[in-house]
Amino acid sequence: METIQSIYKWLDSSGDTIRHLLEYYLDHGKKMMLWGAGNRGTAFLQRFDSHAEYLSGVYDMYPAKQGVTLGTGHRVYDPGERECDVIFVLSNGVERFARQYISKYHRKEKIIDVTDIIFGNLSMKDMINDEVNKEDIDFSSVRAEKICGLVVMYNPEIENFSYARQFAEDLDHLVLFDNSREDSQILFEQLDFPENTEYHWNNGENIGLGEPINRLADQMKNSDYSWIITFDQDSLPEEDMISYMRKFVNSIHCTDDIAVVSPVLVSDKQEVQSLRNTSCPVYKHTFDIAQSGMMQRISSIHACGGYDRNLFIDSVDWEFVVRCMQHGYQTIRLNHCFLYHQIEDSNNHEINVNGHIYHTNRYEPLRYYYQYRNALYCRAKYQGSAYEFIWDEVLNGLDHAAEYETQSEEIRKMIEQAKEDYSNRLMGKYRKHE
Repeated sequence: METIQSIYKWLDSSGDTIRHLLEYYLDHGKKMMLWGAGNRGTAFLQRFDSHAEYLSGVYDMYPAKQGVTLGTGHRVYDPGERECDVIFVLSNGVERFARQYISKYHRKEKIIDVTDIIFGNLSMKDMINDEVNKEDIDFSSVRAEKICGLVVMYNPEIENFSYARQFAEDLDHLVLFDNSREDSQILFEQLDFPENTEYHWNNGENIGLGEPINRLADQMKNSDYSWIITFDQDSLPEEDMISYMRKFVNSIHCTDDIAVVSPVLVSDKQEVQSLRNTSCPVYKHTFDIAQSGMMQRISSIHACGGYDRNLFIDSVDWEFVVRCMQHGYQTIRLNHCFLYHQIEDSNNHEINVNGHIYHTNRYEPLRYYYQYRNALYCRAKYQGSAYEFIWDEVLNGLDHAAEYETQSEEIRKMIEQAKEDYSNRLMGKYRKHE
């Protein structure tokens, strides 16, 4: 129930726009459907269509839900059973899947992502006519921004340096910041990096993910650099990703209130091709932006107070993005540029629990500690706001995924330690307990 209540707060933050959209499409004779009968979908129906006056039903791919009539009177359908004019979705992942589905079957429905409305603070007019919904925009340059890359490393191998070498020349400057106990200068020197690249070993001290960004932003505060783009050491941009992002930030469409620009994270070239063949807007507003591939305006980092030093790793990126939104900035994802993410993670599995997808075997027990403790911290930090639900859902997902992990006993112990340390306000880097 706690998750549902926080989702209500999230939906209510743009409630007027959502209601006006429903009324607009109903008045224009448009048939509307919702995609997804999970927690978000249920909350949406209860809040805005509790008597099934606007939407004709709900699409859901999970067979056990299909054919069920919800308490609001909406029937759940397989998407192939019927078509409509407008589909409402409530998450980035569902939006991407829905767009791929209607593209595959040559359908013409308009898709409205409620997250775009809320996180972009968009009006009804924006959602109906805005430039963001066009597939092609003019990227003519009106400025020439300088971009510095930052790869935060930890125990890197030669492959990690080779990833960075592949995109070093696409940037104006690149810093490889090594948090490891041992110096890897010898690996750096094995590759022919361009002169714009520097390797910095932090003398054996691991300061996490956010603090290296804070330090680099401080160094560049009065420089002619405008943006920092950060990468994990096991990520690799698609060939044209950085050039596409550069074109966007140099164009008139990158207004001064845009603090964060990000790519789409993908696993392989097949996924890239599938997304390229899918009709979608040039960009969308979202909080769901990973640190890897995130391009951050340096002045916005300073204006928002930098990265939260309490977090060390995990929720570092989402918390910063949310804080940007609270300061009135836009945070967007470009739908036509791609980053291959977590290249070395081959043990990840998806499990389906009553229609909900959870990821397992992605992390060691210590990462569960950071994820859980930091989610508790962020949920409390944003309690009562439209963003509280983000970390409610993180905690719910961690609790479920932990049940199916191969190291479930160790993970449960680390989660309990996370709860204890959070209650004792022990934040930052994990302190081993004897």
